Order: sequence, then structure tokens, then C-alpha cells
Amino acid sequence: GSRHGSSSSSMTSRWISLLAPSVLVVLLAFFIQHPQPELSPELPALAGRAVGASSASIASGRPLDGVNIAITGPTSGIGIGLARYLHGLGATIIAIGRSPSKLQALQTALDGDADNINSRRRVETFVADLTDLKSVARVGDEIVSRFDSISYLINNAGLHYTTDAILGFRRENATPQGYDVAFGVNYLSHFLLTEKLLPLLSKSEKESPRIIQMSSSFHWLSDGSDLIVSSGDDTKTSSPPRASDGDAKSFFHRERSYANSKLAQIVHGRSLSRKLKQDGSKVRVVSVCPGWVATNVTGRTGFSKMLLQTIAYPNDGFGLASTLNAMFLPDGGADETNDFFVNSAAFDMLGVTIEHMGLAGRKWPAAIGFRDALSWSFAIVLLWTQRFASRAQPSTSSPESYNQSVQDELYEWSNNVVSQWL
Repeated sequence: GSRHGSSSSSMTSRWISLLAPSVLVVLLAFFIQHPQPELSPELPALAGRAVGASSASIASGRPLDGVNIAITGPTSGIGIGLARYLHGLGATIIAIGRSPSKLQALQTALDGDADNINSRRRVETFVADLTDLKSVARVGDEIVSRFDSISYLINNAGLHYTTDAILGFRRENATPQGYDVAFGVNYLSHFLLTEKLLPLLSKSEKESPRIIQMSSSFHWLSDGSDLIVSSGDDTKTSSPPRASDGDAKSFFHRERSYANSKLAQIVHGRSLSRKLKQDGSKVRVVSVCPGWVATNVTGRTGFSKMLLQTIAYPNDGFGLASTLNAMFLPDGGADETNDFFVNSAAFDMLGVTIEHMGLAGRKWPAAIGFRDALSWSFAIVLLWTQRFASRAQPSTSSPESYNQSVQDELYEWSNNVVSQWL
């Protein structure tokens, strides 16, 4: 009997191994048939109205002439897509990246050859290592010395740990200042850069200069507990949020670090927004989720990269829609109902599920990894479903992201951490 059982189970596994690739091929064929959504042709005019461009410059297709836009991570993924698109509308791009050769290639691709005397340079490059706060501070100072004002800051650069890095959680993975690398690059470096460039944003003549936080709906995976600053008697004795620890030696710490950093960006945006409003500033902060976009976030080679290139939004197409709407729609960042933009109505499904199951605000879903498993499962489903509900629109972020005391305490802690470079 047992021999019969084992032979039938091996038959079953053989069938599965034969069927699985066929099912994948059929699904991929179906996706290739279903066209990608396009960026709205109204966007250039929308951009022009946002910056008060003349009807002549809107008609000429260069509504962003003379508008300075700073972008981190502009040499690949969403960053290069945004740089190309905004440069194409006439903007001057302040490109902040870590590779001099890639920055040079971007400048040549967009501005043409440096020997051409007739072409005005509209890509200015700045080299910075976002893992190192000292390097970020230096580049912030360089930009302030070179420009009188900027109208948009896009905090786009980001990294996601590979499976190897997550499974190798016992190995330290820290920035030069000792912080978790994903937390340092995705969140802390941008916190410092934002503080450095705020004076330039405040000097913009535009109606509502904006800071764009490139976040992610994946922030729903985090219940926010890793961002809590447990306070002592004052900020000097408060203990840092767990998410910042570069040597936590914990699987969950490493696996959650991307989600924690993306939640931190939204939380930072809200706290900063409140401060700016209190100061009577016209600068606004908007967080965005671009959805699944064909970038190097899952690695530079291999099957997962091929899958993203086939199924995800293109990084020079609809993958930019939520960011561009957040930049140029009149209400973007006006209040908490307009400060988080997504690229697909499908992304609301994860939030609705977490709230309906009563998982928000409870400790056990994180303690046993249930919220993690649910979020990863949804992320995979959303990769396949996002394009069938493509709409760049404001959405709600996780309940934890609206907690004002978490927002303000994290802001104070972060400001204290970067204060030596301000």
C-alpha cells in the first residue's frame, strides 16, 4: 500500500512540475495581451498650472521651464523615469546619486554632449552616499550653495533587503553611524536632506512647493511598534526606535526593515506637514506608493526581475502616475485626506483586510508574524491585479501612520540624531 501511495504522490508532483510553468506562461501571455495603462495626456498642462506657467510655455510642451527639481536615486528605476519625464517638460534636474559614472551618463542622455555650446545644461549632478549622514550633509550644503531655490524635492532613493540579507539576519548590516542600512538610506538620509533643503523650498516662488516621500503600501506590514521612541526624562536619554538598530540579530527586524522605513517616511511627512502649517509655510509634504514598478528592487538579474519587467508598471509610464499627481494636483498634501497617493485602487484591499480582521492596534499579529505573512501574500496578489484597477488617487495609509505622538516623537529623535550636521 505504501509503495502505491508513494508512486501516486510522485506522479502528482510530476504533474505539478509540468503544469506550473504552463500556468505561468498562460498568465504571462494574458498579461502581455492586456495593455498597460498610459500616463494621462493632461499631465503636462496640470504641471504647468501647478507652477503658474504661461499658456505659451504649456503649449510649447515645456511647462516646467526654470523649475528646479531635486531627485535622489535618479539613475535607475522610478528615479530615472521621473528625471526623464520632468526634464522633458523643461525642468532642471538636481540629480543626487552615489555613482559618478551613472550620473554622468544621465546628464549626457538628457542634456546631450557637453561640447554642444548651444544646449543649456538642465541636469546638475551631486554625488552622495545615502548610507552615510556625513555625505548627505555635504551634498545638502553643496546644493544650497549652488541654487537659490527649489520647487520640488523627491525623496526617491531606496533599497530592499535581498532574501540572502534577510536570512543572514545574524550578520550586522549597519551604516557608518550604526543604523540599520534600509532605515538609514530610505528614511534617515532623507530626513537630513529634507532639513537641509527646506530653506530652498521655502524660497520657491511657486504656489505650493512640495516634498515627495517615495513610500509604499507595503508599510501596512509594520504595526509601528518598531518606530516607537521609548523616552527617558528628555530626548537625550530616550532610547532609539528598534527599526534603527544596525545590529539587531533578529529575523523579524531584518524582514520588516523595508516596511518600517516606508512607514517612517509617511510618519515623518505628517509630522513635518504639521510643523510647516504652524509656521505658515506654503511647502507641502505628500507620500506616494508607486505600486509594483519594473525596477531593480528585487535584484538586478534573474527570474524576479524578468517577472517585474513583464507584469509591473513600466518605470517610464504608469509607474510614475501617483508621484506626478502628488506633485501637481492642486489638493496634493493639502490635508491628511490628500497626503498619500497610490497607483491602483487594488492597493486599498490590504488595508481593508487588515482593518476588517481587527489586526490594527493589536500586538499578536506582529508577535507571531501573521501580519507579515498576510502583507507578503497580498503583495504577490497585487503584483498581478494592480493594472486592472489602475488609478492614481489619494488613499488612506495604515491606522498606525496617523498616530500623532509616534509622529512627533520619531521626528524629535531623528532631528536629534542629525543635529550635528544641521
